Amino acid sequence: EECSNRGICDQTTGSCDCFNTNGDQYAGNDCSEVVTSPITTCPGDPICSDRGVCDASTKRCICEDGHTGGDCSQRSCPQGLTWFGYPSSNNAAHDVMADCSNMGTCQRTTGECQCNDGFFGSACEYMGCSGDDSSQTSCNGHGRCLSLRELALNHKNSDGTSLPIQYGSDANEPSTWDADRIFGCDCDEGYGGFACTLMTCPTGVDPLSNSTVLYDCSNKGLCDHATGICRCLAGWGSSNGSGSYGSKNDCGRRKSLRGFP
Repeated sequence: EECSNRGICDQTTGSCDCFNTNGDQYAGNDCSEVVTSPITTCPGDPICSDRGVCDASTKRCICEDGHTGGDCSQRSCPQGLTWFGYPSSNNAAHDVMADCSNMGTCQRTTGECQCNDGFFGSACEYMGCSGDDSSQTSCNGHGRCLSLRELALNHKNSDGTSLPIQYGSDANEPSTWDADRIFGCDCDEGYGGFACTLMTCPTGVDPLSNSTVLYDCSNKGLCDHATGICRCLAGWGSSNGSGSYGSKNDCGRRKSLRGFP
């Protein structure tokens, strides 16, 4: 137990401040040494900080909900399933509860979690989207921050048609434990990238292929993600989406060049 439940841990220094109340005193790096004997009552002034009940046989405080510490003087933080830890058995992990999901620091004076960068929620139980605000849910104003479950339902195949995927629907499938915990950006039309910071270029099929896969700039140019404009390779220009002249600016039409068929 932290400080042997006979002291308060200073989270800044990692050292224990041992109790010395009601004539009972503790010492040592982990407050396990009894200075005064016998111990007469539970720690706290008043006893258990008026936030718990003293167990007369063990001289330990049983704290009320929302309070913790050897003398019940600290606030407890919301708990969530740990992000990282050892598996509890075969195909079983992320099933242990911990303060702030082990991805943040519990502020014992307020009972609130201070989440590590990239995580949010009262118990730091969510991995957020990248964006331009502290909520981790903005996608820079050019998309929606959705869970993996929601993103899977919005999935599209390589030719752009809708192909929803059921992710996390089977409660007995351990590999989808993150379905409602990890979030990503579903970018608005015209934007892309993991944080929706890139402008997308027109897409098209490769005119030299029979495939229906859509490529940026029809695989015949380079996309300038700062402007969303294709820089076509020599000999290629804008098409109508079917290989003929048009205004898509997708590099999908082979230009007629003098001396070439």
